Amino acid sequence: AQYVLGVVALGDRDVGIERDAARAMILEAAQGGYAPAQLEVARTLLQGAPGCAQPAKARAWLEAAAPREPRAAVRLVELLMAGPVD
Repeated sequence: AQYVLGVVALGDRDVGIERDAARAMILEAAQGGYAPAQLEVARTLLQGAPGCAQPAKARAWLEAAAPREPRAAVRLVELLMAGPVD
């Protein structure tokens, strides 16, 4: 529920939850092992501003999510095929 509320709040400001609080909800769900949240955290890390993306951290989240989330497995393969991730 925490992940869903965080995602909804990011997309709809009328929910009344600040963006930072919504991101924290998603991160907490990811840290709790919820694979869709782990994928979302990885996406956020990969979509950083130019020069600010964090592919190594994203890789760790994708590796955690991949066994239970097919979309994370696909994204992990794409990331690894793009070149070294340190």
